[in-house]
Amino acid sequence: MKRTGFGKNRYNLTDLRTILDWNIKRQILPIEGVIEVNSFGGFEKQYEVLVDPAEFLSYEITLQQVLEALKRNNQIVGGAYLVQGGEQILLLGIGLVQSLSDIGNIIVASNHHQSISLKDTARIRYGSQIR
Repeated sequence: MKRTGFGKNRYNLTDLRTILDWNIKRQILPIEGVIEVNSFGGFEKQYEVLVDPAEFLSYEITLQQVLEALKRNNQIVGGAYLVQGGEQILLLGIGLVQSLSDIGNIIVASNHHQSISLKDTARIRYGSQIR
């Protein structure tokens, strides 16, 4: 992916979208007169799990088992809210995994006294939202 701006091309478009969503947006929204900061579309960072059906068959697991394992290990949990500058900010715990290796280490099943993790059955990588 093409890197851009801010000296020596340190940031790619996914980095810039992440900075917008998690830093800049939160600093601009409390300013009087600002109604919305729209960051729809673009290169929003996503984690992709590309499954390999042949691996599923060799380990005797199903796609449903993979989906359940991902769901169990990456839940969104509700929190509270903060009042800041006349606005309420909702607090959520979004997901439990923090890296590609965390996703790869999720256990899908145990067959024949062997734990089968996602990295054994799928390719895990960064992706982005469809533009």
